[in-house]
Amino acid sequence: MKNKTVNITDFPHDNPYGIRMYEVLLFSMKNMVLPSEHNPARHLNLFMSEIFSRKELPDMEEAQKAVTLVMDTYNSISRFFMKDKDNSFPSDVAAITEAVVNNVVDVYGKKGLIELLHKCISGFEFILEHYEDELFALELNDKTAGETGVADYAELCEMMCRVAAKTVAELSEKGKRAAAYRHMGCFILANLIMLADIANSIRILNMPKPVRQEAKKDKIGRNEPCSCGSRLKYKKCCGKNDNVVYLNQTKP
Repeated sequence: MKNKTVNITDFPHDNPYGIRMYEVLLFSMKNMVLPSEHNPARHLNLFMSEIFSRKELPDMEEAQKAVTLVMDTYNSISRFFMKDKDNSFPSDVAAITEAVVNNVVDVYGKKGLIELLHKCISGFEFILEHYEDELFALELNDKTAGETGVADYAELCEMMCRVAAKTVAELSEKGKRAAAYRHMGCFILANLIMLADIANSIRILNMPKPVRQEAKKDKIGRNEPCSCGSRLKYKKCCGKNDNVVYLNQTKP
């Protein structure tokens, strides 16, 4: 059966389960960049347990609908980061960031945006923790380096941590409105998606390559023609010593 895909920009903003759109997005991104020795399924189970421990759902049918909402969205994001051609996750990251930030600001206000930015900071730190050396080796192009003042992706990740922290500090001041920081929220989240995509590519490159096993040779019947081309039966040619045991463990 073909995997169901959803468009994250269609995530129901008014869903009755109180599941935050950005929670699913950020968790999915973090799960994709987990080092290969970690078990993504285990982390998904922990996430589902944690997110639903804060919800009160009337019955099992509604609980199943809520879980399905999370799983369909998670799978769509996963396929985007795993480069599945059939995914429905928009290639335009701006559409994602705008949908997420607007959802946070309109539904959860200033407190929600601050929480989102804190989670973004955690995401940048997580990527640096596991992929700093590889990101350091990846240089930015001249245009981006000139605009940001940093030379590699590790520095960019560190810079985005600082930008997000500075934005949280400003937003926390009395009188500052969340709506005024929509653009900055989109900018920070877009960089996190980009760095998560790079980190996931690094993770895939670092995964051990499967060992190629040679195909087993078909066993030749003793009365069949020998495969060496002698026209003799196998038992009278290459196979005549198959059942001989040499006491000195070496064949003459």
